Amino acid sequence: MIPLAKQSGSSFSKLPDIPAFFQLGWELFSASGTGIHQQVIRKLSSEEGARMVAALVEIMEQSSDIQLLPCFNKAVLPFYLILSHPDVVSSLILEQSLGTIYNILYGLCGRRAIIVYQFTSKVLEIGFSDQADKEIDFTIAIGPCLNVLGSILECNQAAQILEELLPAIETISAAANNGSTSPETQRQLDKIRARLGLGSLIRTMTRPNIEPAKHVCFELSRDLPGELSQFGPRHDNDHHLIENIQILPTAQEMQSDRTEYLPLSDPNKSYYQGLRGLLDRQFRLRREESVGVLRDAVGRELEALESTSAKPLSRGSADQKERTNIYRNVKLVKWDIDRKKGLRLVVEFDQPIDVQDFQSQQRKDWWQNNKRLQAGTLICLATSSGRTVFLLVEDPLPTPPHIRPQENDDDDGDPWSQAFTAQERYKRKLDEAPSLSNDRRRATVMLRLVQNRPDDVAWTLSQMTDRKSSIKQSLVEFPGALLQSFQPPLEALQMMSRRLDTPFRDLLAPGGITPIPKVEPAAYAQAPRFSYDLSSLTHGAEMNYSPGKEFDYESFNTLTDLDRAQQNALIHTLSNSLALVQGPPGTGKSYTGVAIIKTLLGNRSVIDPGPIICVCYTNHALDQLLEHLIKDGVDKIIRIGSRSKSEVLQNLNLNFLTQQVEQTKTEKSEKWRLYQDLDRQVRDFELLLDQFHSFDSISHMHEEGFESVKRNGRNNLKSWLRGSSSKRGESRSLEVLIQSNLWGMSSSERRDLHRYWTQQRSNDLIDKIIRAWDSYQETSRKLKIYTQEQQRRCLLEAKVVGVTTTGLARNLDVLRRLQSKILVNEEAGEVLEAHTLTALLPTVQHAILIGDHEQLRPQVKNYELRQDHPQGAQYSLDISLFERLVRPKFGGPVLQYASLKTQRRMHPSIAELVRNTIYPNLEDHPTVSLFPPVTGMQERLFWLNHNHCEESSDPMFSKQFSKTNNFEVEMTSALVSHLVRQGTYPPGDITVLTPYLGQLQKLKRLLSCSFDIVMSDRDVDDLQAQGFDLTSTRSEAQSSINKSSLLNAVRVATVDNFQGEEAKVIILSIVRSNEARKCGFLNSSNRINVALSRARHGMFIIGNATTASSITMWSDVISMLKQSNNFGDVLPLLCPRHPDKPIEIELDANPCIIPDCGHIITLENLDGLMSMKDFYEYDERGERITGIKSSSEPFSISGQKNCPSCRGPLRNINRYGRITRRAWIDEATKKFIVWANAEFVPLAAQVKATEEQLKALSDADTQNIRSSMSRWKSSGSTVDLTNNRTNQMYKVRTLTEGTEAFQSAIKLRSKVKIFFDRVNEKEQPFSQIYNLVQDARRHRGIQHNMAWTPEMLQTRHRLLASVMLLRCDYAILATFLAFFKGTKMKTNVKFSLQRRDCVALVNECRARDQPANEVEGHLFFARFIALERGFTDSMPQGSPPLISAHQHLDEAEALCTRFPGQTAGMASEVDYARTMLRDSTFYLPVSNEEKAQVYAAMAADFQGTGHWYYCVNGHPFTIGECGAPMQTSRCPQCGEMVGGEHHQLAEGITRAGDLEAQFGALRV
Repeated sequence: MIPLAKQSGSSFSKLPDIPAFFQLGWELFSASGTGIHQQVIRKLSSEEGARMVAALVEIMEQSSDIQLLPCFNKAVLPFYLILSHPDVVSSLILEQSLGTIYNILYGLCGRRAIIVYQFTSKVLEIGFSDQADKEIDFTIAIGPCLNVLGSILECNQAAQILEELLPAIETISAAANNGSTSPETQRQLDKIRARLGLGSLIRTMTRPNIEPAKHVCFELSRDLPGELSQFGPRHDNDHHLIENIQILPTAQEMQSDRTEYLPLSDPNKSYYQGLRGLLDRQFRLRREESVGVLRDAVGRELEALESTSAKPLSRGSADQKERTNIYRNVKLVKWDIDRKKGLRLVVEFDQPIDVQDFQSQQRKDWWQNNKRLQAGTLICLATSSGRTVFLLVEDPLPTPPHIRPQENDDDDGDPWSQAFTAQERYKRKLDEAPSLSNDRRRATVMLRLVQNRPDDVAWTLSQMTDRKSSIKQSLVEFPGALLQSFQPPLEALQMMSRRLDTPFRDLLAPGGITPIPKVEPAAYAQAPRFSYDLSSLTHGAEMNYSPGKEFDYESFNTLTDLDRAQQNALIHTLSNSLALVQGPPGTGKSYTGVAIIKTLLGNRSVIDPGPIICVCYTNHALDQLLEHLIKDGVDKIIRIGSRSKSEVLQNLNLNFLTQQVEQTKTEKSEKWRLYQDLDRQVRDFELLLDQFHSFDSISHMHEEGFESVKRNGRNNLKSWLRGSSSKRGESRSLEVLIQSNLWGMSSSERRDLHRYWTQQRSNDLIDKIIRAWDSYQETSRKLKIYTQEQQRRCLLEAKVVGVTTTGLARNLDVLRRLQSKILVNEEAGEVLEAHTLTALLPTVQHAILIGDHEQLRPQVKNYELRQDHPQGAQYSLDISLFERLVRPKFGGPVLQYASLKTQRRMHPSIAELVRNTIYPNLEDHPTVSLFPPVTGMQERLFWLNHNHCEESSDPMFSKQFSKTNNFEVEMTSALVSHLVRQGTYPPGDITVLTPYLGQLQKLKRLLSCSFDIVMSDRDVDDLQAQGFDLTSTRSEAQSSINKSSLLNAVRVATVDNFQGEEAKVIILSIVRSNEARKCGFLNSSNRINVALSRARHGMFIIGNATTASSITMWSDVISMLKQSNNFGDVLPLLCPRHPDKPIEIELDANPCIIPDCGHIITLENLDGLMSMKDFYEYDERGERITGIKSSSEPFSISGQKNCPSCRGPLRNINRYGRITRRAWIDEATKKFIVWANAEFVPLAAQVKATEEQLKALSDADTQNIRSSMSRWKSSGSTVDLTNNRTNQMYKVRTLTEGTEAFQSAIKLRSKVKIFFDRVNEKEQPFSQIYNLVQDARRHRGIQHNMAWTPEMLQTRHRLLASVMLLRCDYAILATFLAFFKGTKMKTNVKFSLQRRDCVALVNECRARDQPANEVEGHLFFARFIALERGFTDSMPQGSPPLISAHQHLDEAEALCTRFPGQTAGMASEVDYARTMLRDSTFYLPVSNEEKAQVYAAMAADFQGTGHWYYCVNGHPFTIGECGAPMQTSRCPQCGEMVGGEHHQLAEGITRAGDLEAQFGALRV
């Protein structure tokens, strides 16, 4: 029990004793877990808790000086400790409750806040004085106090302008300085001061037109943003505070003629100083880089929609235009609500002109191959009225329904009925799902709002009802704009600007001319007697380091595996709170980073750092870093993000681990309630949308309170609208009409009133939909918070959290609550400063940036914002924070950094290129000198010079500015072929680099004809974003034709997407070759550095040296290569079989071809060897091919041609494909025949054995079936065997479960079906190649079909498989139905599908002269009739089915008479079938010994006793027994005569010696 308070005069006299209440609350709180914490905070935020908090503030106000410390100790401090508990401060689901508590503490107009501040300041002033209560450690107590005071400011922006608060903070600061407070305390005080300083700034900014003159003196020619502009805001999204700017441009912004304000990179010219100025600068420049091209593109389309002329005005410069796709004549179709995906909009538009004449499949292929309107793509709806709405493309498929049990079925109806309704609605949505390709004229797509604004929803709804609207609408697609890559970082910068809680503000943005601050050790490392334990790097040997003291490098060097530069980097990192480590190529940046992380984790118990946040720019680098940590024994690692390719990290993904987090009681109950609300809201929402979309202005007027228009018991609304009273005169106003008699109105009045009714009804529905949408969003938001809370608790258990820069911004709400003190940022030199700033969480005390400012800068699409653009230098958006800190441009602090020195990647000759130009202190590790030479090349480093000009923009890519060089493409392909044929380089060891996407695409296309191509996701995404054709880019889309071995895989990449990676051999295509000597992308030393430092063993550069030498670094590199004789116009190759004979070929004059064997043969010699002139027409000079000889036939020359050096086959050479391809097809067909025979023979034997097993069922099997029949009979169900053949087998399998004979028979039947599918003509080699060629022709727009004849295909085994499948079905069904004969069980039997297949078999066998299989078709037709007749009354004697069965048997009997040899033993089967029909019985057919002998003969063929022959048309067949022909037949492929008599072959038959030689020894 809590005692009541004794102060009878207090208004809170009926409350419990306040000090006792909060003391007991803290005791309970500190001894409990998360669930109790949640309940306590929610209780304090309740109405009862609010009274307790208000009472506590009243006690603070009434406390005398002598009562201050006791009151603080017994009541206030426990309350502060509760609110400051880490589990409370970082909880997402308690955020609203905490906000309520802090609002109570703030009080009306801040009255309570002033009391709290003044009371706390007095207590701390006493606490740090000599009068301090020794029971309280104020160095610890000050932390919770400042946390509460700061939170009051954060939750109440108005508190920042309360002048009474600042003196209290100054008092606390002075008191803290008298005591020995921690750096963390000082950081909290600085944060509060900054917020109160912001309040002062707000007061001075209320009149922007009276800015101090200092802002004008250096900004005379620049128009400031928003309210600070001398001309006023540019548009409705122009503000001086970035917090008020919408990320995506508004319609006014898109149509504004005034230039946007862009801050300069010089901080001294910013209208804000310090951190706020830095954040303002980064936000505006990053937004312009991401959104500027969108703004200009939509602006141009708005002008086109509004303009009467066909030519719109031009917006934006050519350097920054984004690739867009425009879809016109857009119509808003309907809104749809999805339980998981939210509100979605269906729109339709005109198909692109190129697609309208395509067939359905061609349209589908076109949309897929062009990667248009893919899920997640950003688009904008633009209208001629000036309205714009940004949307994202959604997956059109709906979420499957999920019905949860209801607490009260009376409120929500029968749950089973709900489930049925939901399922029906789901099926309807599936049927109505939008499709880009179904309709030839109009395409439909599913979209969702980016900005969930109610007015956008209301506007689109109103557009749907306005059928007479003349507004023109377009969709503008931005394939290269990834919303998730720029929106979260920009939103994070806005939040940081509001809070101004970024750490290291004095180092990042010192402002003005303040002295350069000293970089101190991390706050946690400034504790007395603190030292780092380095034993994790010394193999367990004791070694420590105290920041600020000398370090014993000599001893450390004997104990660690780190080299001296890496040791320096480690100590530098441990000594500085903001540490920078430069890692030149190959020096082990990742290795050093892992060592630093291991050291920090080794001191985890002392530091209490929370999870260490590891941030990388790319997913690849992040995976590598985390894998290194795992390899070094680090556990408890969590990776955020779903784009990991690492199998090692699969089970360490945050989403996977979150599912294992146990929920608290509060979370379970709240989530259950929220899901119930969500389900109900979705159902209500669906009903509203159904009403809206089915709304008929005529038929629905009687609902919702409208007057019913009826006379004589029927609806006369249409008559009423058409009618008119006899009264004439002017039309009355709506106000009068609403009150008037309906039948006394004129025709025009009735129409006016009806329009009013319709509009009112429509507006009412729209209002309801908007309210429903708000409710749905609020519920979804709360559910998301509970998921984030589970993620937070999961992450708190981790030692290391890995995330990309983009992923960090997306998950900032969770990550900011982890209280992490350490951040490690790899690839820091490649990350935009805006993204690095977002990674600096407020709690970070130690930031470690590892990168290299001499390598690639951050990627910036807008060239006009880059450092190397003439005008972009004033913005320099592509300068990373790392580079700005080590190489500031405008007088900022120069931070010291550690640099790694020893490279372990490149052979010294390659490393020399970057050592002499960029890294003078770069050293080589001894191992790199031992790298082997490049196989097949005389030199490991060479520049192949040429003067072939680059191509201008490819017509295929008219929207691209990417450059290509066809000569370099061909040369690169030839060189790759030569290197790959050496057989010494596994996947990934050869990489082709180029700076241009256009060149990358051409290289990929040519190389993929011969090799498997590997590309990174980033390159694929870049190609897709720029509109390049991605057919066959990903391995899943590549052709199934073997291109050689997987060992021949080659990596192709752009230079920009290969930083941080390496390969044994690099081939670099420079591309640029022009008279103007413009180098384009490779004019930057950063990019040249990356290009030259990726190779380990060898590097080959193909480029125009004259063009390249216009750049200083290229000129230096070329000079070095010339001095070492590694430069020339001739590529020096080396034949690996004859290394003593170097080969130099003038490739321009006489190109060479390198076949699989690796020998080098000139084109002239190889053409002669392959007898090209026998197959192709040449010009008069005999040099150029002009056509194909009509008489040319594959293999008209004698045999395959071989390499003259080694006799190896000359295959895989595109030039001679016509000559060699037919041989491949023939060989594949032969293999197919042999394989099919080998598969068929054992299957036939198994079928025979299964029939015998079914004839003699075991007692156990019989008992199982009878038990199953008994259960089925008692249920009253009918045994239904009327469906398709597969479903019939499924039914039998279900009813015979546990019966071994039936189960094994059905499994065998499945194997036969698989064999049937695999011998289908569509799966045969020729068919597959034919389909591939036809598909390629369709994609290229070639309408002509390739001629072919069906005789090319093998049908024999498919017909045999058809018979075997019918045989299995009959055996299983006949045995199964025998149990039902004579019983009273309900059966429904119909075998019409089997009979249909029998007829099809008969017809095809008759056409192909295969009498034996034709007889089988007739027999099984009759058998299935007999089987069905036993269970139906509809087949009496003389019925059509029975007559048809007898006719089939007559034909079978005739065939047996005509072909006794081929149908041996089958005549008796005909007799048995007649008996079955006559007696209405059925049984399994007797064993046919002659048929068994045929199968045995087929098997013998493969044991070397038979022989292979070709018919007159070249189709193979076999003869068993002695291998010589004894009778004639017809070829099953073409119908020609095969076989012979008396051991003599028929005319035209030839021996297939090649087939026997290759496959004769094959064993079954």
